[in-house]
Amino acid sequence: VRERRSGKGAAFCALAAAALVAALSYRAGERRGGGRTARAHATTGGGGGWAPLPSPSSPAPLNRLAFGSCTLQTRPLPYLDTLALLRPNVTILAGDNVYAACDPSPSVVEAGNACAGPSPDGSKYQGLAKAYRTLASHPSFIGAKALLPTVATLDNHDYGLRDADETNPFKNEAKRMFLDFFGAGEDDERRGADRVNEGVYTSYTWGPQGRRVQVILLDTRYSRSPFLSTGNATAPWHPFDGQDESAHMLSEAQWSYFERKLSEPAQVRIVVSSIQVMADGHSFECWRMIPRERDRLYGLLAPMTASSRVVLVSGDRHVGGFYTHPALDLHEVTASSWTHTLPLGAFSSCSTSLECDEDDPRRTGPFVRVNNFGMVDIDWDKGEVMLSLNRAERDVDNSWKKGYGNAGEVLSSLSLKIPR
Repeated sequence: VRERRSGKGAAFCALAAAALVAALSYRAGERRGGGRTARAHATTGGGGGWAPLPSPSSPAPLNRLAFGSCTLQTRPLPYLDTLALLRPNVTILAGDNVYAACDPSPSVVEAGNACAGPSPDGSKYQGLAKAYRTLASHPSFIGAKALLPTVATLDNHDYGLRDADETNPFKNEAKRMFLDFFGAGEDDERRGADRVNEGVYTSYTWGPQGRRVQVILLDTRYSRSPFLSTGNATAPWHPFDGQDESAHMLSEAQWSYFERKLSEPAQVRIVVSSIQVMADGHSFECWRMIPRERDRLYGLLAPMTASSRVVLVSGDRHVGGFYTHPALDLHEVTASSWTHTLPLGAFSSCSTSLECDEDDPRRTGPFVRVNNFGMVDIDWDKGEVMLSLNRAERDVDNSWKKGYGNAGEVLSSLSLKIPR
């Protein structure tokens, strides 16, 4: 018990200290007059102050990465204290990093304030800029931002419109706010002249030869075709014909980028899609809705499994789960949500996993239905990758006598070999 309390205290002190340093640094920047970063911070509350990412040239390999999705910024964020205790080398935000909406009212759009207002009429969410400012001012986030090296992509709630696609009139404003918030510099590839009409996809590679980790973050919003509607809110979409060439999940530029990055050497590859890739058991947003594009993705990833361990990471669903495609030796972990996961019986009278969980031939095991996040733990000496879904915060029924409680507890896991 003493050790657990000590761990919690260390995590809290680390966050508090990091928050103080970040706040003082920002205030000093304000006094100096700032610049582009300061102006970005004024709009979204983001900008500088992020913990530096590992150096690509560092001889030290990564051994722990965390990932998750769906943060409602107006709620407490205890998962950040959990992450501070576990100290991953990198934390991956897989989308819905805030819950927000832009205002489609013609007068507001014409004035150029669609995403800058406090909250669109009739929306339960804050305006996009305000949502980012709310998250940026959260005490737990201020500390975590300075402590946890972070990479990110976006999904629909930080894209300005629910379930939005390439037709989103606010996509460039959402892209700009995203890049500003996460402190992307002027020389960031996502701000390049060749990316003016492209999304926020990017990639990173860390570690020495033979122990390299690659993270590729896809953008499944900016250039995606509208899905085919069923008119049924509980099962809103149905797939295109498998041979339909008119629909696309990624732009051709993003596909080319993806192929180019896959040609780079890595022993562990983490491919991040904000929406699920393998899921076949539901009619919500997922790659199944455009079969030809999913087959294209599989076709690029399958050859990689001979020389690297490929892991797909997704979010969006407000439940956690493991998925597998044995014939291709591909595995997917859906980690959702950091702050508001769906419990059993959320939309029906069901009360057990057997009753509530959708049937899906690709999923292994029941859904995780408490607030959760994923971990990738790498044992390079043994040549193993451990994938897990972890409890994001202490169980409310957990006694205070348990100190830090069961936050961080492994709820489900899978061990995989790294090809030699």
